[in-house]
Amino acid sequence: MKGNNCLEEIDSAKNAMNILNCKLNNIYNYDLKTQTEELSRSILEIIKYKKLLDKYPRNFGQMKKKPL
Repeated sequence: MKGNNCLEEIDSAKNAMNILNCKLNNIYNYDLKTQTEELSRSILEIIKYKKLLDKYPRNFGQMKKKPL
C-alpha cells in the first residue's frame, strides 16, 4: 500500500524491478475517509515474469551495503 507519491516511488524502483525480473501490472487507487481527513492510497500489483538469478535473495549485509 502506497501513499500519494506512488508514481515517484515506481520511477525510483525501475532499476531494481528490472534486476529482479518484475514489472508493474496494475495500480489500484482508492480513498480512505476518516472523521478528520480523506486519504488517497494505492495498491501496486507487481508481477514476476522470469526466474531470479541464483544470487538473489541476498543476505541483509549485502542489501544494506549495496542496494539495488
